[in-house]
Amino acid sequence: MSDEILLIPKPKDPVSELRKWGKKLETGKLTPGDIEVLAEEEAYKQIEERNRGR
Repeated sequence: MSDEILLIPKPKDPVSELRKWGKKLETGKLTPGDIEVLAEEEAYKQIEERNRGR
């Protein structure tokens, strides 16, 4: 258990993101852990993009 709180912003196009992940899931390439990592990576990417825009 971690003492951190990670807020994950909603993607600009959540349906598109789910479709992209769904295609990988259909081929059995992603595990639930992989999906968690992808969600965290996307959140950090969006945070960095927002910080650059300031």
